[in-house]
Amino acid sequence: MKEPAHPEVSLRGDPPLGNEDIRRRALLWHSLGFATLVLLLWADELFTFLYGYFQGDWRRVDLFEAAIRTGVIILLWIISSYKLYQTLSRLTYLESLVHFCAWCNCVRDKEKWQTLEEHYQERTGERASHGICPTCAKKFELAEKS
Repeated sequence: MKEPAHPEVSLRGDPPLGNEDIRRRALLWHSLGFATLVLLLWADELFTFLYGYFQGDWRRVDLFEAAIRTGVIILLWIISSYKLYQTLSRLTYLESLVHFCAWCNCVRDKEKWQTLEEHYQERTGERASHGICPTCAKKFELAEKS
C-alpha cells in the first residue's frame, strides 16, 4: 500500500507548523525587529552621554526626545503587528481552501491537478470507492420512472 504523502512535513523531519505557530513565529520576528530599533535608539543616547562624559566633547542628550521616538516606534509596532496578524490569518484561511475545477471536479494540490479520488488517496493513504447517497438514489429512481 502506498504511504500517504504529507507535504506539510519538512525534509528534516520537523513536525508541521499549525496556523497559530506560523502567526506566533512571524509576530515574534516582527517584534524582535522593533525591539532592536528601540534598543539602538537608547544605546545611541546612552553612548553619546558616556562619550561626552569621558571625552569632554558634549553633545546635547535629550531623553524626552528619545522617549517620544520610542513611543512612535512602539505605536508603529502595534499597528503593523495588527495588520501582519490580519494578513497572516487571511492567508492561512485562503490556503486552507480546496480548489475544485468547476467542470470536471478535479482538485488542485499545489501546482498539479488530480482527480478527487487520487487526491483523497494521496492525503489519507486510503483507497476511495464509489457509491450512491440516498438522495441521489431517489432522484435516479424518479428519473427512471418518468
